[in-house]
Parts: sequence; structure tokens; C-alpha cells
Amino acid sequence: MCKNYEDLTHHMKKTGFTLVELLIVIATIGILSALLMYVFSSGTKHAVIQHAQSERDQIETALGNYYTYYGFYPPGNANATPNNMAPALINQLYYELEGTTTNINNGGNLISYTTLDNASTITGGLPAATIPNTFGVSGFMNYTKGGSEDSKPAKNFLPGIKAGQIATLTVGGRPVNLLATAAIGDSTYQPVLGAMTQNGHNANPWRYLCPGVNNPNSYDLWLQIMVGGKTYLICNWTTAVQIQ
Repeated sequence: MCKNYEDLTHHMKKTGFTLVELLIVIATIGILSALLMYVFSSGTKHAVIQHAQSERDQIETALGNYYTYYGFYPPGNANATPNNMAPALINQLYYELEGTTTNINNGGNLISYTTLDNASTITGGLPAATIPNTFGVSGFMNYTKGGSEDSKPAKNFLPGIKAGQIATLTVGGRPVNLLATAAIGDSTYQPVLGAMTQNGHNANPWRYLCPGVNNPNSYDLWLQIMVGGKTYLICNWTTAVQIQ
């Protein structure tokens, strides 16, 4: 019995790990963990970017259909210029692509516009001119005019838009809707600090300039999105995602 016990103890000592072997195992596990974290991070980055690119393509299709219908692209914020593109961040693209109807009071004055899906109303004239104060324009092009045989009824060019693609900006105590990406990058990135909400996270609106600087015969459509501490440009003038 004693001999068998000694043989078993000797066998256990022979088959145990040495300190060097344990260190090698720990180092291997660390390397594999780092590789897995990198793969996961890279996959997340590409998923966010592809999501934003898909939304860009959706908006571009809507803009193309708008042009086919009207013969021109939606105007951008009249306050935006090639030398000052900051106002391009706050644009009327949501209302132009959704289409609106007008609300007139008994005196014949324009009160507001309502989107065709009845999801949003924005003050256009009296009692407060939200549209001119926000977008620099007196009204929208894609609205049901009436009273003219050659006028076209408003049309919704974004029937598939989701709630996560709409952000709300408060202007003069009144809500204004903007097209924004639903692709969620780093929560620290917020182009309009403290002013916008979008499904509980920081809103990231699409910038729109017409005519464009990069596309002078049409429009520029772009946004920046931060993923993993790096900023990427999603736009319509290059297929490459440019690291800023």
C-alpha cells in the first residue's frame, strides 16, 4: 500500500505544471483575449459605419426621387454658405422629404405645416415664424399648394424612415425635427451640445448643402461619426471612409 502511494505522488509531481509553463499559459490567454477584443471592436466599428452608410443611401434615393418629381433638389438652410457651412447642420431636409400640408387660419394666414404622416407640425408663419428663424427660408417646396392646375401635390419620399432616424431640436420653445443617423457611435460625440434628443442618446444630424461644395451640380450630404475615439466621415462625394 505504501509503495502504491509513493508511486502516485511521484506521478503527480511529474505531470504537474512548472512555473514557466504556467506563465506561458497565462501569456497565451492574454494574447488571445487581446485578439478577441480587437476583432470585436473592429466588427462593432464596421457595423456602425455600414449602418450610417445604409442610411445615407436611403436619403440619396429619396433625394433622387424628389428631383425626378420636381426637377430640382430640396433647398438647404439659406444661412449656410461655402464659407460658413455650420448652418448646414440644421436643415429642413426632414420636412422636404416627408412632404407637408399647410394649415391656414380664418384670415387666410399661414399658421403651420404638418407632415403628410401627421407625425410632426412646425410653425411656418403666425404666431411665430419658426421656419425662417431656423432654416432661413419662408416655407417648404414639397407641400400641397392647391389652387393651381399645374401644381403638384406633396409627396412622401421617405416612407420607410424609422423613429430612430429623427432627432428633435427645440427652437424658441418649439420642436423642430431633423434627419439624424440611428447608428450609435461613441456617446461623447454630440454635434449640437445639450440641444437635441434622439431615442435617449446624443443626436447626430445629417448635414445638407445645396448646391454642394463637393458636388456643385447637386448637393453635399454628410455627417461625422465617432467610434472607438476616432472620427469617420460618411458622405456622398467619396466612397472611402476618411479618418479625421
